[in-house]
Amino acid sequence: AFTLPLIGKVNVSNAILAVACAEQMFGISLLGSAKILEKASVAGRSELVPLPNGACAVIDYAHNGESLRQLLQSLREYDPYRLICLFGSVGERTQQRRLEMGTVAASLCDLCILTSDNPGKEDPNKILDEIAAAFENTATPYEKITDRKDAILYALKQTQEKDILVLAGKGHETYQLIGDQKLTFCEKEILFEAIRDPLAIF
Repeated sequence: AFTLPLIGKVNVSNAILAVACAEQMFGISLLGSAKILEKASVAGRSELVPLPNGACAVIDYAHNGESLRQLLQSLREYDPYRLICLFGSVGERTQQRRLEMGTVAASLCDLCILTSDNPGKEDPNKILDEIAAAFENTATPYEKITDRKDAILYALKQTQEKDILVLAGKGHETYQLIGDQKLTFCEKEILFEAIRDPLAIF
């Protein structure tokens, strides 16, 4: 039996291909591959973080419409109680990308939190307004919270048992680009801080 600590069909397909290549090209046994796959992980790519209230968070680098669609569709297959997505769009990029991400999230999620994702020198509130335009003719509830840490803490407080909370866009990054500054920012650390003090959040 194989255990793969990565979510979604695409990762299963990739794992099957890797096992076949490992055996055919390098002579690695199925048992050897199974042991390796048990510990497989890629920073910022569908990283799963269980939460104390029975929900779970998923950190992923998805930062355009198609990558977000694939991620959210794969998570829907796990039949969460609710699928919640926190995301933004990089500053100094096209409005079309923002509308695409908003449209995808509005169609696949039960709740969205729109927030900053490296706004750079662009007004972060303008970016959020452009994403929010995709929600105008939908019934999907959303909140706009410009500060990403505040947005994450708000999102955590909304979670219930069997919810999946997606933190999309930053993935492995450990910084935020705001104005001319490159500020230290790590979503995984924010989650772990919250988990260490669950009574203050959950």
